[in-house]
Amino acid sequence: MHSRPLRAVTLTLAAGLSLGLTAVPAEAAATHALAVTAIGRDGAAVKPGAYLIDVRTGQGREVPGGRGVRVRAGTYAVTTLIETGEALTLGTRVVKVTRSQTVAFDARKGRQVRFSVDDPTAEVTGLNVLPLVNGEWSVNPISGWSPPNATYVIPTTSKYVSLAAHAVLERRGSGAENPSPYRYDLVRVAKGGIPATPVYRSKRADLARVDVHVRSFDNGQTGGMDLRASAPDNRGWLTHMHTELGALPRTVVSYRTPGLRWNPDVTISGPHGNATISDHNDDPTYKKGRFTETWGRAVWGPSRNGVGGSIDGRYLHLTPRSLICQPPRTVNQDCGLSGVTKSARLYRGTTLLAQGKGDLRVKIPTRAAWYTLKVEARRPAGALLSTRVAATLRFKARGYDDGLGHGGVSALTTVYAPRGLDARNHAARGSLTSVPLTVKGHPDSRTTLKSLVVEASADGGRTWRKLAVKREGSHWVVRVRNPNAAGFVSLRATAKDGTGATSVQTITNAYGVR
Repeated sequence: MHSRPLRAVTLTLAAGLSLGLTAVPAEAAATHALAVTAIGRDGAAVKPGAYLIDVRTGQGREVPGGRGVRVRAGTYAVTTLIETGEALTLGTRVVKVTRSQTVAFDARKGRQVRFSVDDPTAEVTGLNVLPLVNGEWSVNPISGWSPPNATYVIPTTSKYVSLAAHAVLERRGSGAENPSPYRYDLVRVAKGGIPATPVYRSKRADLARVDVHVRSFDNGQTGGMDLRASAPDNRGWLTHMHTELGALPRTVVSYRTPGLRWNPDVTISGPHGNATISDHNDDPTYKKGRFTETWGRAVWGPSRNGVGGSIDGRYLHLTPRSLICQPPRTVNQDCGLSGVTKSARLYRGTTLLAQGKGDLRVKIPTRAAWYTLKVEARRPAGALLSTRVAATLRFKARGYDDGLGHGGVSALTTVYAPRGLDARNHAARGSLTSVPLTVKGHPDSRTTLKSLVVEASADGGRTWRKLAVKREGSHWVVRVRNPNAAGFVSLRATAKDGTGATSVQTITNAYGVR
């Protein structure tokens, strides 16, 4: 894992802050000039940019390098980043402004931020150090990307300021061609200011261990993993830091500071398309112990929100987006797979209303009517799994003359999560594969499922065999007898809910058999 090369560092608005950005006019009453100066670690004077936050309101503004600004009387946190060669020094001071003044920073007073763990093979390969003001970013965390072995902070004491630091440690000498078998993510938050001794030591036994399994679904795929952390209340996100996983399938042992929310992104890349899988709104908080995450598992098909629909006055909007996505780990999962060719056609009865390769928008009457949407997604030649995903969705909708939005339409989606597949998403020849599945409609739908028929094919969809469907708790389960020869299993589900809405969904080459 290699952190980004550090070049020009700019201070930008923190995305986590709700800021009023109207500049204070120079001629405004009761304002004072505020300037920022700095000395680099080499003793030379520099003109750094800075960022100013009113600690009472949270409002902020940039202070251009070498120039001052005018502010009203109050208490402000001033943050700057000082570059000296490859070294970066971070400083934050809280000042009470009652008159015009200059805030000075001296990078020579900076103390190096150091992380370590009781693993002699591990070294720091990534570092992200950020000051927080009242628990929020004082600079954009991407701007705060820090050199692993040359990041310094200037000590200060303040009840408004804390320091968040995140270090990644990997096996010494690892890289893209020789990926590390483990990754340590160590996070510390120091309250009451920026500490005079920013040296943090951890023990592996005190961390959460997560065995991260990243599967493959095509030949020649490689992977990557990004992680960032925040407090459980979701304030003060640090930036993502990346690890190359190398050839897939692969397992990496991820050690993480417990008690934080961890936001993962996993990338799967290959000659037949690249995918990014995220769980941005339901990130796990791990305690000390051992846990497992599995990414890239079959069956890739429409996500829970893969086919969305909404009504805006007299217009029906249909959005067939994530038609090929891994089965969700959580309800909020997002993913995208490149290289997919899509088509969509919308009918009322036998009349074709619209067609295209993406979103559809059509004007519809105010009387309720049944509509049929036919969508198809195809992967390029050479792809192995989920090579074709097709769905025929029948739903009722009507327009509204008031021109207001009126929610969504019910589009049923079947999601499969087979058990017992190997790291390449294959089952053994002649084995019996248990396949839990769920059928989801639009989030506004409160209807119950009336019927569900599931079929399997071992010849690419030329012939189909009906499977017994059994209810287990909140989902259903089918069991597929896999063929005695190497190949693939395709799946088809026909669902109907209490409104009469139906879905016929087919996934060609849902998983492999070897």
